[in-house]
Amino acid sequence: MFDNIELNYDAATESVTNNPGVEVQAPSYGASVDAVECLVPDSSKLCGMTSNWNHFIKAMQAKGYVVGKDLFSAPFDFRMGEKQFMKEDWPKLKALVEEVYDLNNGTPVAFVSISYGGPFGGAFLTDFVDEAWKAKYIDSFVSLSGVFNGAPMVAHQLISGMPAYGLSWIDEVALRDAMRSWPAFPWLLPTYVPDDPNDEGGDRIIMYTDVHNYTLSELPELLEAAGATAAADIKRKQKIAPVGDPGVKVHCWFTEDMPTEWGYYQAMENITAPPGILYGVGDGTADKSSLNRCENWSNVEVRKFSNVSHSAYLGREDILDDVVALLAQ
Repeated sequence: MFDNIELNYDAATESVTNNPGVEVQAPSYGASVDAVECLVPDSSKLCGMTSNWNHFIKAMQAKGYVVGKDLFSAPFDFRMGEKQFMKEDWPKLKALVEEVYDLNNGTPVAFVSISYGGPFGGAFLTDFVDEAWKAKYIDSFVSLSGVFNGAPMVAHQLISGMPAYGLSWIDEVALRDAMRSWPAFPWLLPTYVPDDPNDEGGDRIIMYTDVHNYTLSELPELLEAAGATAAADIKRKQKIAPVGDPGVKVHCWFTEDMPTEWGYYQAMENITAPPGILYGVGDGTADKSSLNRCENWSNVEVRKFSNVSHSAYLGREDILDDVVALLAQ
């Protein structure tokens, strides 16, 4: 059922490939916004039902922005992680920024992202480009519900599987098995970063069992015990923890007052069965300690919302209008 989204991981090269006969592309890159406007852009009816950045784009156009001149998109394959971004996506993003900068007579570029776009953009700024480049080309970075240190529920997904967006007819285990091959998911597991000054929880326990209590730094061992060997290897070889200060002006907007999965408990002999869930606070998807990693960055404006769930930001026209007003200043 999930052959078209499954990847094949080569531990020796740390590379991934699609299944034979499958090709996945991020369409409409750069001077088109079709790929990010909605999930089904080829149908006006379904586009309206699956709106993504649609309202934001229309609001930007109402302010005089023109697609292909000063309004661009940079979609990426959300299955991928740091190794693939470093080789493919970040060079492409760097070239796009430079092109837009030149096209607009040396005007620095602003990034706007949501969710996984937070660590994608943040790590691009911390680990791919240098300070001189950022000073020249980047104006600011607007992050909505940025998961800078992942989300505990990714562990839940990789170990036992979870319902997919409330779609009960989807086989949770089959989806879990396909996702275990995605480099994105190990990268989106919380990471213990010993020298991170913004880390509040330390190397905390994320999974309690009757045999061993697994901490964040032991997530590779937990994944191996659950049979997620590719994900365990990817996590163990992770080089970038996208929690660092991007070194540009950041507008970091998020929610931290909703019940959110924080940890789990399960008998070791049933480790892949649905676990007991321990709740903390966050935005319903990512926990507080991931979302608020930006609070102590050197040049940041933090705005916190109440009871706005992780994926609801793109549906809140009032919030998106505030982003547009910020950019149009």
